[in-house]
Amino acid sequence: NKESDIMPVKIGLKQAYYAKMTKDEVGSATYDVPVRLAHVQQVAVNPRVNTAQVVGDDIIVEDIAQCLGADITVQRVQFTLDEEAVLLGRPKDADGGVYGGTFDNPPYVAFGYQRTLNDGSGLYVWILKTRFAPSSSTADTKPADSINPQYDSMSASSITREADGAWIYSRKSSDPNFASTFFTKATLEKLANVANQTYGQPATVESVAELPETG
Repeated sequence: NKESDIMPVKIGLKQAYYAKMTKDEVGSATYDVPVRLAHVQQVAVNPRVNTAQVVGDDIIVEDIAQCLGADITVQRVQFTLDEEAVLLGRPKDADGGVYGGTFDNPPYVAFGYQRTLNDGSGLYVWILKTRFAPSSSTADTKPADSINPQYDSMSASSITREADGAWIYSRKSSDPNFASTFFTKATLEKLANVANQTYGQPATVESVAELPETG
């Protein structure tokens, strides 16, 4: 194989962000400025796919699949109390404490991250409409003869936007400064334009949502 034919391999993960969604209606989506979530370790994205088979003349004549979002788990070194307050919609008191209860009201947010590849490029992803939820937590005592770091995780569920029916947007770039333009309000507020795309043909606009690469 020629060197140019070798496919780059995903080797890492960095630069996670969230951005509060402030409006989602047909033809328009708006967000707050994205906020960095430092020290991300793992992002698991499991698409939810509805399938149906159409039968006629005693054979399957059509196999239909529709992806409407995904279940997501994010692991980091730590989620701070301030981040939990925002992502889980929990109130803070004057002492900096955070209450959780029946009054939790998590907002819809976009969640973004960068996957690094061995050729120096990156795969940049925005999951466009996501709501976080509390996750299971286990606290272990420290062993006498070793140190076992304990990390935080949080689950989330994504759905499609009313604005355009999209739930994810991905781009690949070799530009080392690409993150500064991708993880922005401007990128999030672009809408997918698939109305004129011919079935089975490559997309002709750069804002068409892509399925996540989770391998």
